[in-house]
Amino acid sequence: MELREKANIFWDDTQQLAVYPFSGTGIYILAGGTIFIGTLQIMTGLPSYFFYVGIMITGIVGVFLSTYLSSYFISVMRASVRGDTNPPDWPEFTHMGMNILWPLYVVLFPGIVAFSPALIYLLCCFFFKCPTFILIMLIGVGALYHPMSLIASVMTSAPMNSVNLMGVVDSILEVREGYFTTELMLVCFVTAGVIAHIAISVVFGTLTGPIIAGFALRFVHLYLLMVYARALGLFYRQYQSELVW
Repeated sequence: MELREKANIFWDDTQQLAVYPFSGTGIYILAGGTIFIGTLQIMTGLPSYFFYVGIMITGIVGVFLSTYLSSYFISVMRASVRGDTNPPDWPEFTHMGMNILWPLYVVLFPGIVAFSPALIYLLCCFFFKCPTFILIMLIGVGALYHPMSLIASVMTSAPMNSVNLMGVVDSILEVREGYFTTELMLVCFVTAGVIAHIAISVVFGTLTGPIIAGFALRFVHLYLLMVYARALGLFYRQYQSELVW
């Protein structure tokens, strides 16, 4: 009976996460963000008479979009911690200020920390014969470490906290049941996102062309971003007093 109750809690939480991006004005945020991001990427992908200028513009737009999406990721997490039930509005450009790259650093650095061992090992495999299972193990360890390190970075506004190995690992062990449940939910959503990405690229792209498929992919990516940030925010809201970094 206990296992059944836990399963119900798990699936109830999963269903609530699944509909979160559509609650309130979320559907308009998703649609508007999809159109905005997709249009920018299409425009910067057009042929340019000035090759190097085109590359520079593409790079600038790419950094801007990455930073802006990172800022929104942080907004969704913190709104969830506050107890907001609907997605927040897109951040205003004027609020980004002089520290325009700071949100990107806060969100990206924990991923670099978590997966750098796997990346270093992969680079070594180009020069030496390396067992594949070790690479898979390092990727798995990084995937397990990353969510908690990302929470530590975002909620303290101190990305270097993601390097605090003992603090992150101790926090995972302290709330391991809730953490592993959250991790499992995220794996389910990411797996579904990968399947949707492949289906849109192969099937939908063939039927409608690359432009429509590109907008569909942007929609899926934004949806997963909101779900991922929401899950981490709710996790922190429930267990913040037990985290030890």
